Amino acid sequence: MRAKTNPIVIYTIEASTIKKIVVVDLFFGTGIYYAAKIISASVMIGMISSIAGTEGVKRFQKRKNRDRKLVK
Repeated sequence: MRAKTNPIVIYTIEASTIKKIVVVDLFFGTGIYYAAKIISASVMIGMISSIAGTEGVKRFQKRKNRDRKLVK
């Protein structure tokens, strides 16, 4: 009877990717939260705006990177 070999999977994450996530989530999220909270005087609206705003920024970045073409 042969023993099954389980392959080891290693994922690598670039430091620049981690920095982008931190900048978008912390800085943009916090800024959008406080702006919405000041405008509406509601914590709930601030939280929802923060979530929606950071997701919008992430989707915009993905679309921008997808549309970028190499020029020779």
